[in-house]
Amino acid sequence: DISVVINLSLIEVSDYLNQGLFSGGPDRCKASLEKGVPTILAPGCIDIIVAGPEEDAKVRYPGRRYHVHNASLTAVRSEAEDLKRVAEHMAGLIREAKGPVAFFVPLHGFSRHDSEQGHLHDLSLPPVFSSHLKSVMPEGVPVVELDCHINDALFAQKIIEQAVAFQ
Repeated sequence: DISVVINLSLIEVSDYLNQGLFSGGPDRCKASLEKGVPTILAPGCIDIIVAGPEEDAKVRYPGRRYHVHNASLTAVRSEAEDLKRVAEHMAGLIREAKGPVAFFVPLHGFSRHDSEQGHLHDLSLPPVFSSHLKSVMPEGVPVVELDCHINDALFAQKIIEQAVAFQ
């Protein structure tokens, strides 16, 4: 038996909704929710959309910030509307959950790209995502905001505490 699912990276959801290359399709994240397995979620890596070569990324996502990963892949900075789409989609999936769910949002960034050392850091966007998520989340599902980055020890500790609480 699976006692808890911890899903900290939703890049495939973001890419599905924003036409990125790493789309996980419409069913990404559904399995644990439909089976009633306690689920912990976080918006890891939704700060970027994965596109192809830089020239293609600039045509598909004009006026954005970009980080060229290699000749084939470019990270495109998500904007507020992209993040809101992810929030609405996740709330819709969670609305159908048959078990407990908790959603943790680190307010200082969602990936290495979205950090002080990263190329696409923007502290104004995590609160936009969190605020919108709270406004569309089904009643009774906690959205836990943390004053840290997703890669910080505090974030990991809070995830562990929630996993233990779900036991």
